[in-house]
Amino acid sequence: MIDLPKLNRIFRRGQQVKETLDNPVIVSALEKMESDITAAWRKTDINDTEAQLNCRLMMRLLDKFKNDLTVEIARGRQAEKQIEAERTKKNA
Repeated sequence: MIDLPKLNRIFRRGQQVKETLDNPVIVSALEKMESDITAAWRKTDINDTEAQLNCRLMMRLLDKFKNDLTVEIARGRQAEKQIEAERTKKNA
């Protein structure tokens, strides 16, 4: 049996994340973070491996953050498809 309330929650969550990522302020902030991390990495001394690793870690965390949000959007879209399929099945 399909858990429609759960699917609706997943769908709404995906919608909220998409709206957030479509917000120009958020887009700009994420781009600035990436740019700042890249600039900090470029400024590190070639022998300062700790600073280089810290920059790499920050970039990986930023990438993970963006990826996790993208996954939430995809889950929301999948939930929407399941909801639609259930509606179609009930109307048939």
